[in-house]
Amino acid sequence: MKTLIAVLIGSSMALSFSAKGTPCEELWGVNPQSKSESFIQVSQTQPEITNEVRDESIKLCETAAMSAKKGLPLNYIIRQVNKSSRGLPDDGRVSMMFMAVGGWNIGKN
Repeated sequence: MKTLIAVLIGSSMALSFSAKGTPCEELWGVNPQSKSESFIQVSQTQPEITNEVRDESIKLCETAAMSAKKGLPLNYIIRQVNKSSRGLPDDGRVSMMFMAVGGWNIGKN
């Protein structure tokens, strides 16, 4: 249920950004994970970890955008993210879904 809510929120946010042509780096800036207290704390002590999370999230967004441009449907993107995020904490899964759906919307528009 949390994932579905995140998808819906991510879709609506990404739609508003896609009209402006906002790139995936900017979408990461509004990702709830990037603004969470725990993420900020880790970034202060282990920036290499949070930098890697950021970079991988941006790549996921860009891949989803390219997939949308090639005509792949959103449900395919969602299935792929669900497969690859198994075993992650809910926050990580939601963040991945946010970036993938946002990227797909950016690529679609």
